[in-house]
Formats: sequence, structure tokens, C-alpha cells
Amino acid sequence: MDVGLNGQAKQSKKAKTQTMAKRISIHANVCHGQVWIARTRIPVHQVVRMFANGDSLDDLLRAYPSIARADIFACLNYAASLVEEQVTPLDDLVVMNLASIPQRRS
Repeated sequence: MDVGLNGQAKQSKKAKTQTMAKRISIHANVCHGQVWIARTRIPVHQVVRMFANGDSLDDLLRAYPSIARADIFACLNYAASLVEEQVTPLDDLVVMNLASIPQRRS
């Protein structure tokens, strides 16, 4: 069993994904199609942004009494899963597209 820095057992990636699926929701007709914490309509981006701007877990829990610590961790896990995906930088796409344009003959 893996143990985290706080001495508690660490969840497997599969368990984290299942927890995230229970706590994070998305629907085209709710919150303008943005991802939110299930049962709350609090956008995930709001929680992640507050955390990134220096708010503590306790600050977030005070600001949003309807959420739990596990909801905050699910938001961070969701954000991490997005940046984990392979992304092609825009500059590379522009270079690739320019290279594929047939050159005019003078």
C-alpha cells in the first residue's frame, strides 16, 4: 500500500478517476456547458483558480460550505487530467500548415 505525505493511504489512479466521476459533472445545458462540482453548480475552474491564487483548502471550504475536501481534490484531479493529454503547440501547427501549402511557381 502506498502512503502519502500526510500518512494516509494513496488512492490508485482508477480509484481517483472513479471518485472524480462521482464528484465532477458536465452537461451542455448546465453552467454554460462548463464542468462543475456535482450537486452544487460551482464551476471547477473557480475552485482551481482560487487554489492557484493562494487560497487554502480551509479558505475554499469556508467560501463554499456545500463542498467537501474530496470535491476540491476531484477538481484538482480533473485539471491534472486535462494537462496530462498530449497537446501540439500552436506554433508547430502553423509551421506544419505552412509547409503543406503548395508553393507557386514564378
